[in-house]
Amino acid sequence: MSNRPAVLVAARPFDLSEAPFDAFVERHGRMVELLCDHFNVSLLGLRQETDQASISQRWGHLPYSEVSIRDTGSSRTQRLASAWRVGRDRDIDTEHEAIDAAATLHAPEAIVTVGPWLGRAYRPLHAMRPSVHLFEEDLSQMIELAPQSRQARALRRVEIFLASRSHLRPSTVCYIARSEEQAARRRYPLSEAVYLPYTLDERQWPTAPSPVAGTGAIVVGNMSQLRNAEGLADLCSLVANRSEHPLWGTCVLSDSGLHPCLEPFVASGMLVPTDGRDLATGYRSAALAIVPAQRLSGLKTTVLQAWTMGCPVVGYAASAHSVGADQSCMRFGETPLALLDQLDELFASPSERYALAMGGFAKLRSGYDDDRNRTTFLSAVRHAASADQTAMPSPVSTRS
Repeated sequence: MSNRPAVLVAARPFDLSEAPFDAFVERHGRMVELLCDHFNVSLLGLRQETDQASISQRWGHLPYSEVSIRDTGSSRTQRLASAWRVGRDRDIDTEHEAIDAAATLHAPEAIVTVGPWLGRAYRPLHAMRPSVHLFEEDLSQMIELAPQSRQARALRRVEIFLASRSHLRPSTVCYIARSEEQAARRRYPLSEAVYLPYTLDERQWPTAPSPVAGTGAIVVGNMSQLRNAEGLADLCSLVANRSEHPLWGTCVLSDSGLHPCLEPFVASGMLVPTDGRDLATGYRSAALAIVPAQRLSGLKTTVLQAWTMGCPVVGYAASAHSVGADQSCMRFGETPLALLDQLDELFASPSERYALAMGGFAKLRSGYDDDRNRTTFLSAVRHAASADQTAMPSPVSTRS
């Protein structure tokens, strides 16, 4: 093991925790496991004031250190001044020195940083060693997390532009969804950009042998979030007075309860909350899956789950675009009425559902190969570890 390169993984403690029902935390765990198979791995936790989670006990055998970092809330003038300093690489402060000191103790030859929360805090790490950054979600597009007024969006564009001029950057930035490629390249135009799509854990999600032959519809996800629930509520309202419609009796598997906007449809019996059912069994028992998210960051893992289980998928265009779907593997539309038309067509045609499920299988094979993912990720980290440690790689523009 002594001849293995040393790799430091830096993340918020939450991203290395045992958080249930969090697809990205599960993905991080798989990536750390993969790195442990090939490198000497150590961990650095960067804890914000609001963070409560701790890293998982399964990483107890790995060297671990932690640094507390402050939140960066500030006025518009302060934010612009900070972005200018970042762009000119003049923002190193006492906090950055503490991060640098903690990382130096692990003597890494390469660094892996886990996004998207800590871009500024990662800068001293990107300056220290060649690094691979996992840019996972463009959270600036989520109204729950970032103001979406014209002024706020304009301010973020200026901040991103100024920060993108920095040379304290990752060697490689990995993005997980085709819909987020532009955001990743815009933030890190001097880094090599690599598409590393989110994939399911094959140990938990083995591909089904055939398309489903169940009845009714199923909805899976965090339905306590408005961005998921509102699309379903809009769809249900279209058939609220049509008790004979196949949407009545739709099973809802939510890991965090239901948003209040769905309560009327639960009370009427149109939606049936289902607790304790295995997700795979839920998909296999349905005729089709509805993915109701109209707004999202990253990609919808529920689409990948349904494809893996051979379940035809219907959803809004945003969900379809996040996984690169076309009409051969997922039916989608911009409005609830467009979705209802697609649902009616599929409910009436078993052959259409079968063809759509087969299209999902094909999309998984062509675009979501976990073996290819592992090879690509390991190659990026090995390249970083073998780079000249005395200087950062020369800037490489990856703009098309």
